[in-house]
Amino acid sequence: MSHAPPMPDDQQQLAWIAFSRLEQRHSMADEHPTIVAKLGYRDANHFLSATEKCLEATEIEIVSLLLNLEIAPTMSAREICAAYYLKRRNIFSVTVRTHSSHYQMIRNYIPETSPVHCYSVYLECRRSNYQGHAGQTAELLAVFREDVPVLESGVLSIWRDTLFDFVQAEADFMVGDFKSAYEKLMRVTSTASGLNFCCTDRSQFTLARLLRESGQPELARQIWQDSEVRNRLARTCDWTTLAVN
Repeated sequence: MSHAPPMPDDQQQLAWIAFSRLEQRHSMADEHPTIVAKLGYRDANHFLSATEKCLEATEIEIVSLLLNLEIAPTMSAREICAAYYLKRRNIFSVTVRTHSSHYQMIRNYIPETSPVHCYSVYLECRRSNYQGHAGQTAELLAVFREDVPVLESGVLSIWRDTLFDFVQAEADFMVGDFKSAYEKLMRVTSTASGLNFCCTDRSQFTLARLLRESGQPELARQIWQDSEVRNRLARTCDWTTLAVN
């Protein structure tokens, strides 16, 4: 049965700006208890328990979880829970096909204006890159840019473009276009750090890998040895980025 997408609530922008800067569930709970409360959760444990269930949910389970007011007490909470469902515990633990199936399962239960649609594009492109299809990323992004909603928030529009630039830079690096990858990563790092986006450190470490592969290991080592960057990645549980570096 077809469902008309629901309308967003007043907390959408606030919730997603927090997500863009932290992304990891425990960081959200620890650093933004007020936002967690505005999403309708009783406390941090309630938020973590609810998002944990979505993080591990199967396709059969996810819709009933998103419609359960104990799991997603507000529409913005539903959007954030959907984001964790799509992300999974390890971003590369599912295939592109599985991700697409997951997204199709939840898309009609999420507001059309939700940033989760853009975040899904980012996740799908990253998974595509790592599954050997980096050469198709530019084409995928061109199609997706036509489909994803225009975000009214200036900060979230910049975040969306930064995520898209990052996955294209990652793809360029993987296919050997180091010049294009370097230019995009420098732009991403500059923009992301200026707005305190969570992808800042991820882009810096990807830049370090590019520098190493292009014959500049000393510059790469300077980034890798930055204890503050490594600590931030550990604090946000970005183990995938740490593992590949």
